[in-house]
Amino acid sequence: MSSVRLLNKTTATSVSEISITDIFTDDFDTYKIVINGAEASTSGAWSHMRLINDYGSVITDTDYQVMLHQLPAYGNATETRRNNYNQAEFIFYTNNTTSGNGVVIYVYLPTNSNAYTFIDSESVGQVGTSGPIATKTVAMLEQKAKMTGIKFIRTSGSFDSLDIEVFGIRVD
Repeated sequence: MSSVRLLNKTTATSVSEISITDIFTDDFDTYKIVINGAEASTSGAWSHMRLINDYGSVITDTDYQVMLHQLPAYGNATETRRNNYNQAEFIFYTNNTTSGNGVVIYVYLPTNSNAYTFIDSESVGQVGTSGPIATKTVAMLEQKAKMTGIKFIRTSGSFDSLDIEVFGIRVD
């Protein structure tokens, strides 16, 4: 039997980055993060993600291993890999269209200090007038430490609006 519980709902406006702390607990091993309607009034930019440890420190060490697969409607699929990077890159893309954006992120084992934390995200969005793009990002933080939060960073400009929901998923 499994259950899904809404743990946090955060809405942000006019920010280039946002931290959500104390959302990962020992109650769950798997978390689902849903971002709806991410909008920006400035030109397009990627948003990246970092984890926050139980001391409240954002992890900027070069311990993230990242793989991105892009599926644009306007060109060829691409794959990008980053070893020993300082963030989980390419989580989602926003620009100055009114098309919105959808993102689902799963975070595995963030509070288990005997295991690495894994991130698995999928997003869809619009790249200006070029067309839609779908992305799949898989990342791992190679630190065996307790993580309790997340931080999203837009590479340029700011979000006009950003709605984030965090769910805990329990499998009994």
